[in-house]
Amino acid sequence: RERERESGVFVTVQIGNGIEQASRAYSMYNTHVGCLDITSRNFDYQANSGDKTYCQRPPNNYTFGGVYQTCTSTGHPGKDVCSRLQQKNPLSGSMSCPPGYEAVLLHKGKHVTNWNEHKCDTQYKRCGFLGLSRCGRPVCRTDVYATTAMYEMHWCVKLGKVDAQAGYLFGGIYSQSIPNPVTETMACPKFFYPLRFGDAMGVCISNNYERGFAMSVPFAGLFSCSIGNPLSLPNVHQQDNVTLAQVGYGNLTGTKNWPRRCPEGYSQHLAAIDYACEINYCVRTHVFDRPSALRLRRPPYGDSYPSLENESVDTTVIVGPSGLTWTRNSSTGLWEKSAERAPIGSKDKAGSKLDKRAIAGIAAGGGVMLLLLIGTVIMCSVTYKLRKQLRYKRAAVLRNERAEDSHESEPMRQRLLKDDSTMSDVRLRDSCSAERTFP
Repeated sequence: RERERESGVFVTVQIGNGIEQASRAYSMYNTHVGCLDITSRNFDYQANSGDKTYCQRPPNNYTFGGVYQTCTSTGHPGKDVCSRLQQKNPLSGSMSCPPGYEAVLLHKGKHVTNWNEHKCDTQYKRCGFLGLSRCGRPVCRTDVYATTAMYEMHWCVKLGKVDAQAGYLFGGIYSQSIPNPVTETMACPKFFYPLRFGDAMGVCISNNYERGFAMSVPFAGLFSCSIGNPLSLPNVHQQDNVTLAQVGYGNLTGTKNWPRRCPEGYSQHLAAIDYACEINYCVRTHVFDRPSALRLRRPPYGDSYPSLENESVDTTVIVGPSGLTWTRNSSTGLWEKSAERAPIGSKDKAGSKLDKRAIAGIAAGGGVMLLLLIGTVIMCSVTYKLRKQLRYKRAAVLRNERAEDSHESEPMRQRLLKDDSTMSDVRLRDSCSAERTFP
């Protein structure tokens, strides 16, 4: 008994250790570390483990200072085109950047507006007797006018280290032909509003850090066909008090060295093609990937499942006259009684059941017979209808023949009646003459 107790305790300990190891492996393979604080800007919706250190890291080293756009028009002053193209920076309230930010001229564009005006004037000439009067008639024409608007696109950048909540939250860009990747529509996310940029772009911004951060994306600059991205310069975001003049802005040679790409860890996205110029913006790589739940990993945790080997085992079975079966235990060599077997000649419930193939055959045969029956009924009904129509046609032909016969015999009958009346008149005339001759 002591050995049994010791063996039982040993088995229990082994089972407990196995369960503990399995639980640790399951937890290790399905742990995703990240920020669990839903109010943090670094909240990770896939995380199931982490501490405050993952929430304290800033989401990016760059901030967005907004955009603004100036416009000047030339041509006919009848159309105000610049009112649609001008855009003030809400952070400064004017065509400028907020304090601490510098303006970068991204692109110069042109927008031409044509319109027609229909005008009519009265033309007078002498008319009437001896040209003593003046007559007027309207003379109309169509005048074509054109107004050209020249606009300049500026975005505000701050080089060097910045505060975590400086500037605007960036919510993507959309145009008339390219949707916003954040919303996949031609609109801004919730708690964001658009700023007019270029001819037909909308830049989504927000300063609602509490509610807007969930839909914001880390921003890392703009570049176009004419100027590069100053934030892509090496180590520029790690320095303090760096100005655009120090990195070559303001002279043609300096801005040519600005790389037309995004910083490391950021990817470029096409905003629009404005007046034959490509406008791109930079955001964190994979930030536009659609959220998806992590796949739960179950044991075994290897790349492939272990294969099962087919092992052949020789087993000797003895069936007794009463239906009992005996098998030999390979480890002990003793014969052991197996499950009871029904005696020969007894009715087996399992054997009395029909095989699946037999059931399928019966079902197929019944289906064929049903189809034949339906086909026979359809053929009989069609034959009956055809015979009925043929009988109606024959009756109609007979009626027509009788009508024709009666129509042809009517003139003959009229003629015979006329002949009879003529003969009676002749006879009456002859009798009258005879009476006169022989009184």
